[in-house]
Amino acid sequence: MKNELPFGTQFSPTQINNDLSLLLKIIEDNEGDDTSVVIDGIIKNFFSTNAPDQQRTMANNCKNSLVAYGVMESGGGVHLTEFGRNLNVTTTA
Repeated sequence: MKNELPFGTQFSPTQINNDLSLLLKIIEDNEGDDTSVVIDGIIKNFFSTNAPDQQRTMANNCKNSLVAYGVMESGGGVHLTEFGRNLNVTTTA
């Protein structure tokens, strides 16, 4: 049986320090850029204390989870989905 729920261990509240608004701000601030800029921002803000050889993998997994949960669009650089924009407004209000 195929699992319908996305896997998101690097997108859990513990991993992002319960700071979804900061994660969404990183995405919003880099709208249209290459995803490597977002991955660098995720490393800096959430995974900089992890083992250096794991940081990029963890940040990329976080980005992939954001895509899987429909917060970010897939491909073509950094773009929030409509759901991501609504979520961003909700977390900053």
